[in-house]
Amino acid sequence: MTKNIELGNESQAILTEVVEKQGKTGTYLMWVFQDQDGNRKVGFTESEIRTGNRPWTWLCMLGIVLRPGDVVDLKDLTAIECSIFIDAEKDIVRMVAKVTRVAGKRVEEVKKESSASEKPVTDSANAEAEDLFN
Repeated sequence: MTKNIELGNESQAILTEVVEKQGKTGTYLMWVFQDQDGNRKVGFTESEIRTGNRPWTWLCMLGIVLRPGDVVDLKDLTAIECSIFIDAEKDIVRMVAKVTRVAGKRVEEVKKESSASEKPVTDSANAEAEDLFN
């Protein structure tokens, strides 16, 4: 099955700051961006950064890969060029990405390049993984 990729509500922007705020239901992070037209755009995530949650995902999408036990200083999260995806109804940032397109390359070519640089998975590694899940 193939799927067409459609253009979303995307803008180029710079992450200018991430600040912790206090709300009615607790603390949250406010991510502040400046788009290419100089407009301020904001996005909100939970305050705690945990693998798999929104702030962790946003950091990964910005090229900042964190593992449990790592520490990130919010003050360091500035001047990061990225794409932001806006929720048109609420005019807030819903997703961020460091790179949104692979210029002129098809998915198959990128996958081939990626797999060429990875270690091949052995049958014993597959068997170990199957043992974990069975």
